[in-house]
Amino acid sequence: MKKNQAAVKLTELKKGSNGIIKDIGTDWEKSRKLLTLGILPGEEFTLLQKYPVILLKLGYSFVAVDESLGEKIQVIIQNEG
Repeated sequence: MKKNQAAVKLTELKKGSNGIIKDIGTDWEKSRKLLTLGILPGEEFTLLQKYPVILLKLGYSFVAVDESLGEKIQVIIQNEG
């Protein structure tokens, strides 16, 4: 991962992209939901699906979030799908 690489919204990635979660936002309610799902800063993921929900593979787990939560997640792209 490049240190100066800018973060982008999860919703901007293409299907099949890999990355690292950088930030999950400051809204306590939404951040709490994401933390409960295992979406934590520093976690590596693969974006499997964008519609009708965003589907991520985090380690051995699969997590689905809606677009409004996906907008709050900032990521660093490792490999664009």
